[in-house]
Amino acid sequence: MKNKSLYWDTTYNAFDFPPSIKKQYFDISLKNRSKYTEWIGKISKNYKKNLDWWLTGPVSRNPFISSIHEKISILETLERIKKNYSKINIKVKSRNLSNIILKWSQKEKFNISISVLNKDEKPNKILPIIKAFTFHFIIFCYIKIFIKKKKFDKNRKIILIDVFQTIAKYKKNFANIEKYQIDDKKEIFFVPTFVSDKDILKVFSIINSIEFRNYIFKEHYISLRDFFFCFFDFFKKRKFFQNKFNKYRKWDLSSLINEEIYNNDHFSSIFIAKINYQFSKNLFNSKIKISKTINWFENQTIDKGWNYGFRKFFLKSESIGYQGITHYAQYMNTIPTRYEEDAKVIPQKIFTIGRAYKNLKKEFFSKAKIGIAPALDYQFLFKNYPKKTKNKYLVILSGIEYLDKKILEWVSFSLKKEKKLKFVIKPHPILPIEKLNINLNNFSEKRISFYNGKLYKILQNTYLVICSGPTSATLESLAFNCYLILPIFDPCDEINLKKLNISKNSYKFVHNKSNFLSELKKIKLKKNKKPTQINVINYLFEKINKRNIKIFF
Repeated sequence: MKNKSLYWDTTYNAFDFPPSIKKQYFDISLKNRSKYTEWIGKISKNYKKNLDWWLTGPVSRNPFISSIHEKISILETLERIKKNYSKINIKVKSRNLSNIILKWSQKEKFNISISVLNKDEKPNKILPIIKAFTFHFIIFCYIKIFIKKKKFDKNRKIILIDVFQTIAKYKKNFANIEKYQIDDKKEIFFVPTFVSDKDILKVFSIINSIEFRNYIFKEHYISLRDFFFCFFDFFKKRKFFQNKFNKYRKWDLSSLINEEIYNNDHFSSIFIAKINYQFSKNLFNSKIKISKTINWFENQTIDKGWNYGFRKFFLKSESIGYQGITHYAQYMNTIPTRYEEDAKVIPQKIFTIGRAYKNLKKEFFSKAKIGIAPALDYQFLFKNYPKKTKNKYLVILSGIEYLDKKILEWVSFSLKKEKKLKFVIKPHPILPIEKLNINLNNFSEKRISFYNGKLYKILQNTYLVICSGPTSATLESLAFNCYLILPIFDPCDEINLKKLNISKNSYKFVHNKSNFLSELKKIKLKKNKKPTQINVINYLFEKINKRNIKIFF
């Protein structure tokens, strides 16, 4: 054993781990994806037909809901590096993770010191429940009182399309498909979900704007008794608490699973999932004939309630999942599994928006039914845009706070080191630049400027794009013949383009800010007047035609 010690603060983002640790952690995080997914299937085996289980955090595989995959990677990294150090000082976020590491170190007779961040923090918060319940109850009452209920024509085939109405682009996407409908024997209804929003008046405005269009509201088919039943039904998840679960390799992670089950942060998602289930049940009991349901499918908690309900009650109905997003390996939840299909919490068939993603969606389930549908939100890419490279460097932010802060830190570093550099920064709509608390005021407007318009308009005039993380801006930039510099802040950042077989001549990975600056200085602006790359676009995005639009009808 080498006579040296290590300090590892795991509460930081993985990019900020010590270099030797980061390399091991990144490697393990990528290699254990399949094993982790298989393990989720094993611990779910006894709850296959229990919707309450599928709505819990641990089985979501969603990094914004569950941190179990991250904690597994920390444990596996410790196991791998222990022979290199005589002592490790480690800081963790979770008391339960601390206990697991402590037991491991005692068994291995390894010298380890552990500290825990926020020891007194209690995961069982009541505030998320109160806030979300209040929002949904106000929306429920408003629709019941002020919005007239629509009636189904029982002589026509009913198609229901699930939309998140508070996100404007979803409304635009699906509304546009109406002009392609030919068969008047079918009746299409959009079914909106309203996600908690601080501006309740804005939600009222959206409801009023869609009232007289082909929308139906779940709230009209949910009684007050149903509403409160779904609220109290949320607490059924506690029946899984304190259970012992299958080990992940040699690690007993039951305490981590129970910790996430006990957490109430995602009450709103579970509540909406239960409303979706009750909605499908009530339609069935009302003898409404549904020929097809289309779920905006990201395989989140909300989706599971929708799919489980309609697949249970409408056995002869076609169940479709539309993934209107590009592929990001970071979001394992968007990739279906065999056990989710067995439990019927995912659609029967899933449609992705480009040929490039079809096989990637089979990473964990080779027999998954994956089709290709039109990329409704990306049809603008198929226009012929002349290329004018007025902007040399465009920084596109992802809306993920850590990533945006880190990129801006690198930009600030580069501006200080190289006086000739100039950047245009496009903030993400969900995260205004002022909320990032990065001081860019030291640089004149001639060296740094901000753009808040449509992305495609500035990509026409850009030579090089800097972006990172799970954002479609990466692939949109390639479509516009932009060269990419991609900072690697996450294990998946380096595999996304590789798995898509994108030419290495189109991008460059950078792993630290010095490397970043070095690559920027190498770039020479070329007067490229070529239009968008149609071959790249056709590979990454599917154009609408009369054949593929039929999945919606």
